[in-house]
Amino acid sequence: MPPCSEALGRHNPYLYSTAIYSIACLLVGVVPHIAGVFIGRFFSGFASAVPSVVLAGSIEDLFGDGTHPLDRLSFRTRAGGLCSK
Repeated sequence: MPPCSEALGRHNPYLYSTAIYSIACLLVGVVPHIAGVFIGRFFSGFASAVPSVVLAGSIEDLFGDGTHPLDRLSFRTRAGGLCSK
């Protein structure tokens, strides 16, 4: 997913995953058979994972001045756990 969002832009993955997630959640609520619920839950889980994967690239685009804000954030959260003992 990240190479596609790098090449084609970040708007489309967010838009398509939101549409798939909405349709899958409707499927889970409407379908009377358990197999339909499993299929709907699978696609809703797949579609809900897309924003968490593409989000790192979006943050890098917003604040990407070469300082890598996600690296600093992850270091601070790990260091905070070590310093709290």
